[in-house]
Amino acid sequence: MIVRRNLKLSSILFYTWRELLYYLLLSSSIYILHYKFQVLFFDIPFYTIAALGTALAIFLGFKNNNVYSPIYRLFRL
Repeated sequence: MIVRRNLKLSSILFYTWRELLYYLLLSSSIYILHYKFQVLFFDIPFYTIAALGTALAIFLGFKNNNVYSPIYRLFRL
């Protein structure tokens, strides 16, 4: 649980450096395979990614709203 008002960049990087390194290597390797070696296996249409991203954002928005609604009801009492 986050209890401070401001987060330090060093504390965020301390906990997330492995994930950041993994995704940096993954995206770099896909870029190199696609643009340098002309491997077209990774061609995904943009509208597919956009539709999945929109659906995920709507789903997470409703899920987040359902989690916090009981807390807001307690503040109204």
